[in-house]
Formats: sequence, C-alpha cells, structure tokens
Amino acid sequence: MILFKTYKNVMLKHLIVGLVLCLASFSAAAQRYVFPDEPGAFLGYVEENLKKTTQVKAIATAESFRSVWEGSGLNASQKASVIRICQKLALLKATIATEYADFFRLCAMLGWSVNLGAGP
Repeated sequence: MILFKTYKNVMLKHLIVGLVLCLASFSAAAQRYVFPDEPGAFLGYVEENLKKTTQVKAIATAESFRSVWEGSGLNASQKASVIRICQKLALLKATIATEYADFFRLCAMLGWSVNLGAGP
C-alpha cells in the first residue's frame, strides 16, 4: 500500500512538472515578436528590436530601413506587404538578429534602388 502511494506521488510530481514545462514553452512562444499592423507602430517596433541585438549591422539596418520606410522608398501597399511577411515569419519563429535583419536590409536596399531609379 505504501509503495502504491509513493508511486502515485511520483507520477503526480511528474505530471505537474510536465504541465509547468508545457505552459512555460507556450508562454515563451507567445512572447515572440508580435508585429503591429499600423505602419508607424511597426517601424518603431522593428527599430526597437533590431537595436536590442546590439549588433552593429542590425543597428545600421534599423537606420537605413527607417529612412526608406519614412521616405518615398515604399508605398502603402508595399508597407502592408512587409508587415504581412514579418507576421508570417513570426509564425515560423524567425529571429530578429538573423532572418529579420536580413529581410529589413533587403527591403532597405530595394527601397534605395527604387529611389535612385535603378529598380523597376
């Protein structure tokens, strides 16, 4: 009888630990990047997260992306597409220091080429 109670206690402890770990993983996934739909808030969110990485390239990307976003490099539909792509990347658990930084760097380069008349 004592052995059975001990076994139940061990199983209960394992169940509780499993539930805690499961909830922790869900909350960690929920705290990934949540990009706003509004273009002004989106830009602030992007800059804030790129600068948090403290990587020189990411910070430079934030500055060049801001100038293209606020300038005439991207029109409203292109901005909406960029936001949608970022929201989809968030579902794939992309990281700000790598995938997002590369994506924003590409957007900034394309925006500059359109401004300079080199793009389509």
